[in-house]
Amino acid sequence: MAVTARPVLVMTRRRPGSGHDISPVFVVGSPRSGTTFLGRAIAAAPGFVDCDELPEFKPKLPDLLRRRPRALAAEIRQAILDVMGDPVCHEMPTAEADTPAGSGHREPSGRMLRPVVHAPELAFVAHALKHVGERVSVIHIVRDGRDVTASLMRDGWLSASNSDRDVNDWQLGNVPRFWTEPSRRREFSEVSDARRAAWCWRRYVSAALDLAAPGRASLMLHYEQLCSDPQGVGRVLAPAVGCDTETLVEQLSYAHTGSIGRYLSALSPGDLEDVDAEASQLMNRLGYY
Repeated sequence: MAVTARPVLVMTRRRPGSGHDISPVFVVGSPRSGTTFLGRAIAAAPGFVDCDELPEFKPKLPDLLRRRPRALAAEIRQAILDVMGDPVCHEMPTAEADTPAGSGHREPSGRMLRPVVHAPELAFVAHALKHVGERVSVIHIVRDGRDVTASLMRDGWLSASNSDRDVNDWQLGNVPRFWTEPSRRREFSEVSDARRAAWCWRRYVSAALDLAAPGRASLMLHYEQLCSDPQGVGRVLAPAVGCDTETLVEQLSYAHTGSIGRYLSALSPGDLEDVDAEASQLMNRLGYY
């Protein structure tokens, strides 16, 4: 059977320059809250490119937290450019598969693609994000802290019995993290796995909520609403990031609903008491209690 040739982008990479104007979309939130799903859904729309979690930058973040906002923004900006490369594009007929996401940052017209970064930890440098590009959109996705706790406990990242290191070379288990309050570092190692997981959720979400301060362009979405009403969420989100609504709604419709309410079977009464002790005020503020 004959294969019909169709145009795709052919990219040639060269070292990125510092003079490019970029308009990034940042998706932040607690781990296990849907940041990766939402980031990839946005990046699938025409005019965007997926920069993932900035894998080369993320391990450096704890050491950069004391940088001034503009200096830190320059580090984030360069990390984005390093992921994107500086491709030279042209169209040519081919029967090959589509160009993989992330392979470049210009369309055939020469229009700059908007980078999408879905890195939960960037919530802790909210003050710097607005300086990263010409136009910056920050999306905060929130998920029920009890479901996040159940998911984190299943993965074992914060389990007292876990002595491994993750892909960023960060120590797993009950070792205090860079986001642990200095006055509670000893306590962090001594509490239950459930409380430590709820602690993680609270710290990330609280940091991301600072994005809603005056003068910062941000939008907060609930994962549960995204699953139950992808069309409604898409109609709000698409204009906020400047993407095609139809494509975005289609991508959002793939959201996994099976994990909503998982805590009901995954957490014990004692676990739920620990979640309540650590995060009840924030859970109530967000409408989960």
